[in-house]
Amino acid sequence: QSAIRRYSAYERVAVLENRLLQLIQPEFSVTGNKTFPVKGEKKLHITFKNLRSFSAKLYRIESPKDVLTATFGVRKNTDSNRKFLREMDVSLPEKAPYLQGDTSFTLAVDEPGTYMLTFHSSPRSPDNDQSEYYFAVTDLTVFTRSTNKNEYDFFVVDRTTGEPAKEAQVVIYK
Repeated sequence: QSAIRRYSAYERVAVLENRLLQLIQPEFSVTGNKTFPVKGEKKLHITFKNLRSFSAKLYRIESPKDVLTATFGVRKNTDSNRKFLREMDVSLPEKAPYLQGDTSFTLAVDEPGTYMLTFHSSPRSPDNDQSEYYFAVTDLTVFTRSTNKNEYDFFVVDRTTGEPAKEAQVVIYK
C-alpha cells in the first residue's frame, strides 16, 4: 500500500492496485465426503485466506430429490423443504494477511438423512459457489447393472460390510 501511495502518478500503478486487491480478497473452500456412515466420523476441511470468523448452519433436507434439483439449477434453493438444526462456529487459526490457513471441523450428526450446510464468513467472501455443502448420512449404498435395454437391477447393500439390505425400497425419479 505504501508503494501505491508513493508512486500514485506512475502509469502502471493500477496493476499494483489490482494485485493488492487479489491478495487481500477474503476466500474459503470446504472439502470433504459427500456421504458419511451413521456412526462414523464426519469431518470437513476448510482452506481459507483473510478471514476473521467462520460459521456454518446445519439443515436437514426432506428429500434427496430437492438436493438434485437445487444442484442442477432446476430449482435454485431448498428453502421451503429444509429444517434448521443448529449453528456452529468454526475456530480459525490466526494467519498473517495474504497467507492461506487450513483447519477442519467435525459434524455431530448421527441420524440417517440428507443434510445441507450454509457457510458465513467475516469478512464476507464474494465467492458464492462455496456457500452451500450437501451431504448424506447413511450406512447404505446402491449398485446397479443394466440387464436389457431400459431394464436395470438394483442392489442395496450395507456400505461397510457389503451385506444386502433387507426389504430396501428404491425410488427412481425421472
